[in-house]
Amino acid sequence: MSSIIVDTNSIHKLFQETGVGATIWELIKNRAIQVPGGGTKYKDEVVRSPLREVFQELLRSGIIKLYSDEDIDTLEAQYKLNPDLKSDDQHVIAIAYRSGCRVLFSADKALSDDFKNHKILPKPRGKVLCNKYYAKIVQGAPPCKE
Repeated sequence: MSSIIVDTNSIHKLFQETGVGATIWELIKNRAIQVPGGGTKYKDEVVRSPLREVFQELLRSGIIKLYSDEDIDTLEAQYKLNPDLKSDDQHVIAIAYRSGCRVLFSADKALSDDFKNHKILPKPRGKVLCNKYYAKIVQGAPPCKE
């Protein structure tokens, strides 16, 4: 099963009728991809989201793979010290590092730049989905690490 990180600023795009978000949502509903998560900040953002019920259902069904808060929070703290980081989304980078997921769905330019920066995330280099054409990247992405 492939994996993708969905930034909270783009969750609403999953429920649009067309576009890359709609394509990703179809893959999620069909259990073709897994969504890694974890950490205190991630959970806080999800709890504040109007889609928290959807999150709970995806978690119960195993589509969302949560990593330990301790692991993600520790990595996040380390990334906060990284001078190469431009975004304030160290928790997303920490999830990518821990899970091995290198596909991101986000509208955040600074996060997208960080995600693709080899000084921040080791190989393979991250890919950021920005339109429907790139959605095929998800289907070839590796699964989450255990």
